[in-house]
Amino acid sequence: MNSKPSLFMFIRRSRLAVIGALILCLLAANAHAPSTFAADDERTIRIIEAKGSVTVKKSGGSLSLNGYQGMTLSEGDSIAAGTDSHVILRVEDEGDEITVGADSELYISDLSIQQNDTVTRLYLNTGSAWVEAHSLSGDKEVFEMVTTEGALHVRGTNFLMFVNPLTGQTSMVVASGIVQARQQNKFDPQQSNVVSVYPAQQINLDSRTQVPDLKTKVGVADIEQIVNQAPAQVLESIIRNSSEVQQENEQLMERLKQSLEKGSVSPDANANLYLSDQLQMDQYRHNIDQMLLNIAKQAVDAKKIDEKQMQQIIDEANQGITDPKFKLDRDRAKPLDRTAGLDPEVEKAKQQANEAAVRAKEEQRQMLDNQQRLASLIAQIEQAKRAVEEANRQAAEEAAKRAEEQLKQQLDEAARKAFEERKQRNEQSSRPVQTGRIQPGGPGSAAPPDNSGPNNPGPTPSEPEMSIALNSASISGNTVTAALTMSGFTGENSFFAVEVHLLYDSSRLSYQGNGKVARNPHAIFGARDGSTELIRAYEGERVSELLYAAAFGLPAESNAGLSVEGEQLLVEIPLTLIRTGTEDLNIQLIYFKVVDQDGNTVLDGSDLLQNPVTVPVQ
Repeated sequence: MNSKPSLFMFIRRSRLAVIGALILCLLAANAHAPSTFAADDERTIRIIEAKGSVTVKKSGGSLSLNGYQGMTLSEGDSIAAGTDSHVILRVEDEGDEITVGADSELYISDLSIQQNDTVTRLYLNTGSAWVEAHSLSGDKEVFEMVTTEGALHVRGTNFLMFVNPLTGQTSMVVASGIVQARQQNKFDPQQSNVVSVYPAQQINLDSRTQVPDLKTKVGVADIEQIVNQAPAQVLESIIRNSSEVQQENEQLMERLKQSLEKGSVSPDANANLYLSDQLQMDQYRHNIDQMLLNIAKQAVDAKKIDEKQMQQIIDEANQGITDPKFKLDRDRAKPLDRTAGLDPEVEKAKQQANEAAVRAKEEQRQMLDNQQRLASLIAQIEQAKRAVEEANRQAAEEAAKRAEEQLKQQLDEAARKAFEERKQRNEQSSRPVQTGRIQPGGPGSAAPPDNSGPNNPGPTPSEPEMSIALNSASISGNTVTAALTMSGFTGENSFFAVEVHLLYDSSRLSYQGNGKVARNPHAIFGARDGSTELIRAYEGERVSELLYAAAFGLPAESNAGLSVEGEQLLVEIPLTLIRTGTEDLNIQLIYFKVVDQDGNTVLDGSDLLQNPVTVPVQ
């Protein structure tokens, strides 16, 4: 009985045909493609241990591959260890080992040979790494760990490093050997700041708080930070490597001893290291010997590593330590000396820098407080302004009604009827009236009304008249600068904050700033640290309104405000000329308010809403 081929058989034959075609293509391509194995002279890194989620991206590719023990990596490759994972790498020709901790990413930037010297440059994007580097022999031999904050140049060293995933801040702790840290100088981009970091020392690099002298960033290793930030596997690698760390430190201490005997108290000009006598040498030696013990003890106390597991790691490490006095014993752990080996002059500079940072932080806090207070004052002023406008509107309506009633009382019946009809027709055909049109005029100022007369001779010389003036609207190129001044605010009329409103033709002028006011040492607020100034522009179809507001950085314990004797510059506001020509182009001062520290009004310019001051652009 003949049966038709099933759909399954058809798909199976089609799939085999496609697979066969692909195999032929791959064989043909492979005949002309370079080998995927490393060339004899190519330097490589091999994965010697991979636990958990380990992924690799090959050079130039975007596909993530699973990393595995024995996998070979080349220049341009990147490797990542996920949560609760780690990977240990070995540079094949030199034997350097890097333990990459959980939640870390490492990029192989350079694996080359230059003039018979090896160059190894690895970029730690984020996370942690413990590095065991060989002693470099050639002058041009390079082993560097790089981050966004700088480069760590190694010469036979065991060290730990962290990169904060959020800020990029780099922390590095030296266990043995010397690491030279370099950071590009943001004060002079053509130069780099350099510092040498010695065993039991730590450096924190952060471009946001960069200082001219990196030595002030070096201090004694922070055991608590090390244990809190380092994954368990990285901490294990540190303890397992105790024998090599101690051997290298013994060599260093011998060199430092010889240097001291020759009268050198600071063997490295680029280091925060000062050893003037045997007592200081012993104190520094204490930190070197105690650092690994403290890491082991803290790791158990913080429950990063189980006590039984840690003891097993210590027992294995002690097998490589021949001198009984150097064998690891958590019970012998003593706190590190926070000043041991540090240069007193550098520490003095560090303290001054820390005090300056505290002051800067306090000034920043005060500025934020001022901004909040200023925002509250502006809201109050805006509310008062709207209340005044509403009161004026209601007063105008009531006055119009009274005038209408008086007029109607004087008319006879026929005239009143004709008046009502005309009024009704006018209301039906009325349209909104555009307000705020710029009127030509000249420079002027706004001051309290003059109530002087026979019974009131006006202000005396001891009571200067307060005023805010739109002094000028000068043009230079395509920039129009509106200059505002203040005068007469002395004694009881001292103030804390100012708000000023300007009006201008939106089709001819525009404010294109970012809302910040450039610091001007000749201006009232610009000359005072901690003061806050801002500009807001509200663009309309025909007319734009600009708000300038400023608040004095008043100390919390002070009751004194700002005083202005004579006429002083308040602010210069730049506006951009959109169209050429300044004929009939004006800027108007339409409102201002000056308040004291408690928000009480010192001077109010509400009357300008009905009678603005107009200044021509010239």
